[in-house]
This record gives sequence, C-alpha cells and structure tokens, in this order.
Amino acid sequence: MKSKRLLCVLITLVFAVTLIFTAAACSKKDEEKTDSNQTAKPQKTQGVGEEKGLLPISDKKITIKFMLGNHPNYPIDNEAVTFQELMRRTNITIKYETVPNSDYGQKRNVVIASGSLPDIMTINAEEAKLHGSRGLFVEMGDLIKEHGANLTKLFTKEMLAQQMTVDKKLYSIPYYSEKIQQDGWLVRKDWLDKLGLEKPGTLDDFYDMLVEFRDKIPALTGKENIIPFGSRIGFRELRKNLSFVFDTRYAWKIENGKYVYTPVTDEYKEMLIFINKLYTEKLLNQEIMTDSVQQENEKIQSGLVGAIITKTNVPDVYAPAIQKKAPETEYVNMPPPAGLNGARGLKVRGYTLPGYSLAISSKSKHIEECFRLIDYSFSSEGITLLNYGVEGVTYDMKDGKPVLKEEVVESINSAANIANGLSKYGILPYLYPYYQTMDAQIQVGMVGKTFLESMEIIDTYKVFPLPSLPYTKEQSLKIKTIQASILTLREEYEAKFAMGILPFEQWDEYVEETEQLGLEEYVKLQNEAYEAYKELIK
Repeated sequence: MKSKRLLCVLITLVFAVTLIFTAAACSKKDEEKTDSNQTAKPQKTQGVGEEKGLLPISDKKITIKFMLGNHPNYPIDNEAVTFQELMRRTNITIKYETVPNSDYGQKRNVVIASGSLPDIMTINAEEAKLHGSRGLFVEMGDLIKEHGANLTKLFTKEMLAQQMTVDKKLYSIPYYSEKIQQDGWLVRKDWLDKLGLEKPGTLDDFYDMLVEFRDKIPALTGKENIIPFGSRIGFRELRKNLSFVFDTRYAWKIENGKYVYTPVTDEYKEMLIFINKLYTEKLLNQEIMTDSVQQENEKIQSGLVGAIITKTNVPDVYAPAIQKKAPETEYVNMPPPAGLNGARGLKVRGYTLPGYSLAISSKSKHIEECFRLIDYSFSSEGITLLNYGVEGVTYDMKDGKPVLKEEVVESINSAANIANGLSKYGILPYLYPYYQTMDAQIQVGMVGKTFLESMEIIDTYKVFPLPSLPYTKEQSLKIKTIQASILTLREEYEAKFAMGILPFEQWDEYVEETEQLGLEEYVKLQNEAYEAYKELIK
C-alpha cells in the first residue's frame, strides 16, 4: 500500500462505537452553553442528509430513560459537557439507568421479563428479534424511511438483514463502523532485539520465539515472572484468534455453502493440542482461564508479557501506564503466523456489531423522538459533537477542522488511562451507535503508532465475521436449549484439554457426548436460518 494513499485513508477513516450518554447539571463555568435544565432554544439546524428531523428534536422538553451497561474504563461522568450539550440541542433530558457491564445481561433479562422497559436500551440483535416479535420493542422499518436519513446513508441491505427477523421486521439499530480493526498479534520488539530474533513467520517459529522468551529474557531483564504469551481477553479470545491459523473457526464456518460446527472437527482439536503444549510448557499465561481483563492489563502494563493477542490500539491506550511501570517496553505488530495448511487470518470486527444494538420500547411515549435522537448521532453535527465536544469549550476550529484544546488533551492523557480521561468530557463515548472519527482518536492518543502500523496487516489478513442469522421464534427457542447444553459441555472439556487435565485420547468421547446433546438438530436449524438470510439479501 502506498504511503500517500494510506495516509489519506487514515485521515478520513471513521467508525462508530457505541455511545454512553450521561444526564446531570453541567458546571457553572459552562452553564450558559450546556445547562440541560433550561428550556432549549437552539437554532434550527440540520444534519447531513436530513430532510426532516430538524433540531430541536422536541419542541417541548421531554425526558427519556436509557438503560445501558457501565464500562469500568469509561465511567459515567454526570458533568460531561458533551452530553449536556447534546441534551440542550435536542431538548431531550436523558435519564441513564446504568448497570455494571458484568451484571448487565442478567439485569436486562429481569427488566424484559417485567415488561417495564426504559425508552431505549442496549441489547444484542438476537434478543431484540425475539422480544420484538412478542411486541416489546418497536419495529423500525417505517421509522427509518421517515426519520432515518443519516442511518439510511450508512446501512446496506446486508447490514440491516442481520438485524431482521425472517419476516423482515427490524427491531434494533446496530453499532456501525467503517473501521474494521479488532484483534491483532503484538510482540515485544525490545525482547526480539535483545535476543537477535526476527518476527516469526510460521507457528513453529512463533513457538521457538516463546521458548527463547521463557529461557533467556529473565536473565536479560531481571524479571523472573515473565509471561511469554498471553491473550488480553482470556481463553475464549485466545481460541477465537488461534482458530484462524488452524484453518477453522471458533464456532461455525461455511463449507460448501453449509454451516459446519467447528469445535468437533480435527482442525479444532489440533488447535487445542497446540494450546495445551504452550500451557504445559509455561509458554502461555498460567492464569489465562481465570484472569480478568484488568488483571491482564496490569501484566501488560508491568512489562511482563512478550507476545499478546489483543486490540492493536492497546499499547497506545495504555502507553502512559506502560511508560511509568516499564518504560523499556515496545510492542510492534506482526502478521499472524502461518499455521495448519498455511492458514493465517485475523479476526476482525465487521462494519456492524449486532451484539451492540439499540432497541426502543413499544410502550415509550416518545418513540419518534428516541429514534431521531439515534439518527442525529450519525449526522455531521452529531459526529462533531460526540467526537470533539463543544466548540470553544473542548475544541477550536483551525483551518476548517476541529482541533481539541491542548489542555483537554493533557487532561485526558493524565488520567489513569485515556478512556477514563475521555469520560470526563464525554468525548468518544462508549456503548451507543455513532460515527467515531479516526482524527479525534489520533488527537487524544487512543489511536497511535502501534494501531496505525497494524492497518496494512489487518487489510491483508482480515476475516470478516459470519452474518447474524434470522431465526423464527421456534428455531430460536430450540437453538437456545441445545446451545446451552452443548456450550456447557464444550467449555468444560476444552479447558481440561488445554490444561492437560484430560488426555486427548478422550476427544472422541467429547464428540460423542456433543452429538448426544442434539448436535445434528443444532446444525440443521443453523442452516435453515442461513437459507432464510440469503432470501433477505436478495
């Protein structure tokens, strides 16, 4: 890729990440510009592509309830100037019903079961389809036609099909992103240099490198508790990423036009054999089965991990902490090593993430306003507000472009991590669909050298996720029942295989037990839904 072309792509690339709103009074310093308790009197404005939906969204002040998860790295700040300005412009007061991410799934299920829903809630597309068909959520097809000018510009037929039921009903709006980066392979360049090694090209080379890390780095660095290889998001993400270099997938793959359940295949078995080899030889993080993301982060920030599979902007996001604890640390990107049958791929995020979607309660008194609020976040004004904040407060216009104030950037980077700093201003918020610009991320340091250098590798080896399929109510209920049993069995066996608790001579026993739990019916239902998906995108 030519550098000039790459630079152009990087400057213009934008993506949407889910958004956290917060509602509270703003500080007195910014009271005139951001006080959402006052009756809004903004100028009538219009987002790009909007023929309708002029601001304010509501002529009289209204209040909506919004339920969402609270990410530990993006804590809600009730004084966030960006969110206060959003509410002032739209004339909508948003009351946030936040739940810790770790408890969100359970809390959401309780709320849905009660039938007393907030106006808007974050949900995965499958749950939205199931409960939308029961009448709990609003069908959005007509709303998009009438009030979704900005959304219409973004979502293709294939993207919306993943949110639809078999009868083409749409009950949720997904996360949208033009940036497909997700996970990558990172390695310590400073350790490679100490050992005179090159980046590994094959899985065998990768194994040999880890052995060198284990045997020689402690003496060279004075650190006895080094971890040759780790996965920042634990055992599950390790398997997801390694599957692509073992010529398989983590759960399903399409082969000869049909869905195939991979965890009982020979290729998947070979992957687990490799993981077991790394684990038993202490080349893999020995706490990978139990470590939280925070515990993994602490190990990375302390300079203990030689190679990791993680989001490729992690070294950029945690650069301040790494510099304090282990300033010699230098992570660089490497292509995935060539594995079984020469396979090498990277798990990337698609342009939409159905798992992060928004649904509107069918009992809401403000259905149109809720939808227009979502659509506004994808307008040119919404994009600028949610990426840079408020002009004159958090950014200034220079040469026709928003530039974050120096003191704002310094404040963000002085926080425990960049994400914490962003939350103070409500810039680049989390858990709500909107367009997030690469430029804003570069300005705050969330996207830096490590991430930018990963883009060519990602472009070369990216493997997009399979589509989210439309199930009938009957199919969904059957799949949930079978899947729960199969997944429980799978997790038990795979952990024991990986840790050496069970010998691989018992692999056939595992496969047989899986089949007895209804694997044939599970695969049949999946393929029926796949055929329905293909009809939706015709």
